[in-house]
Amino acid sequence: MVAATPAAAAPSQTGAPTVFWTSGVFEALAAFAILLPLLFVPQLTTAGPAMSFAAVLGYGWIRRREAVAIFARRWALLLIPAYALASLIWSDHPDVTLKHALELVMTVAGGLLMSASRRPAALLAGACGAFGLYLLVSLTLGHSVTVGSAMSGGETAFTGLNEGKNLLGMTAALGALLSVFLLTCSLRRRFWAGVIAALGLAAIGVLMVYLSRSAGAVIAFTLAAATLLVVASLGAFRPRNRGVVCAVLALLLLAGGMFGYAFANSVTAEALNLFHKDPTLTGRSYLWYRAMDFVRERPMFGRGFEAFWVQGDLDAEGIWQYAHVGTRMGFNFHNTLIELLIHFGWVGAVLTLAVFLFALLRLMRRAVREPSLVAAFYLGLVVFQLSRTPFESLMPASVDFETTLLMAALGFGFEPIARLVAAPARPSPLRRPYRTLRPRPGFAPAAARPRIPYRRPRPSLPAHR
Repeated sequence: MVAATPAAAAPSQTGAPTVFWTSGVFEALAAFAILLPLLFVPQLTTAGPAMSFAAVLGYGWIRRREAVAIFARRWALLLIPAYALASLIWSDHPDVTLKHALELVMTVAGGLLMSASRRPAALLAGACGAFGLYLLVSLTLGHSVTVGSAMSGGETAFTGLNEGKNLLGMTAALGALLSVFLLTCSLRRRFWAGVIAALGLAAIGVLMVYLSRSAGAVIAFTLAAATLLVVASLGAFRPRNRGVVCAVLALLLLAGGMFGYAFANSVTAEALNLFHKDPTLTGRSYLWYRAMDFVRERPMFGRGFEAFWVQGDLDAEGIWQYAHVGTRMGFNFHNTLIELLIHFGWVGAVLTLAVFLFALLRLMRRAVREPSLVAAFYLGLVVFQLSRTPFESLMPASVDFETTLLMAALGFGFEPIARLVAAPARPSPLRRPYRTLRPRPGFAPAAARPRIPYRRPRPSLPAHR
């Protein structure tokens, strides 16, 4: 009796960790640990990437049995960091390219692991917690800077913990978009604590978007939130009618495309008016003009990943001097395609855009076939990013929470992990288990049994009266 007690307690002791590693709490903590250091990178410096990459390695180690299947199914998205590593060959600054390319590999790996989460809703709840904590700290300890002195008479914009108002506006808009997801999910499950948390995060996010005076963040958040709500409503339609609904929406968008240019111009003009923006978008026209000169110098393969904005490079120093960037870092051409052409060239730009298009189509297909709030949020996130590409640089970057979330969104369109790692097959109820086919003691094979001669039965004669 005494010896049997430890054996009886063994299943509960070994089973508890397994349940935790597959629970929603673990997924939420993993997303929180990966994203929070990336949000505080300007303050944590090198400690931020180290903490985030340590969380990625730990998350990957715990899911090591599934990691090979996850990366194998998402091989297309791995082409981007592979090309970044290959650009080391022709890079103007090979040491810088190697450092940032390795960091990009870790950033993309974290996003792809998050895309294959067994509890995606819980994982996004952890992302909400990371953004909520960052926005709360920024609102409490942040500061303002003077912007647009020539146009607006020296008005101020809130920049939070950083020096860039656009970065804060974009981060706050992402936090508000996550709050929309959390609010919708909590209302469906009647989780009132989640509803209160989502409303608080939404209030802080919207307030900080307004205080940052970021016109792009306002437009991007509006389009992304509308996409999230529309895609989330697809579940109300029957599966055979969802394609018809999407086709009708596509035709309406195509018909409205004739007026899209005029409408976009009017919306942009109103947004620039509201936030007292310069019609030339704060000198970006000159940046784009100079960027095309740089593209013509290295058109095919570019200058190498992250090999342009390097201190000591004459072209980069000239741009920094023109834009009055005293820190000589943290600057870009404010256009995604131009940034891709300079760093990757036409070959890398076409490859990157083709991979993004392929992954986006898979994400859209999954959102239509299997409507869910998670798929709706990820599509809204992609729309959020696409709407900012003409005026912001959204090229895949190392040590960047935007790249991590974008890879999680694009990777979500591939096969879920439950279909990749099949459960052990259960014996069919129509078949005998294997153990019943084992010979029992005293059982003799058929060859050893005595044969009984077969005798044909005689037909019975009819009874005579």
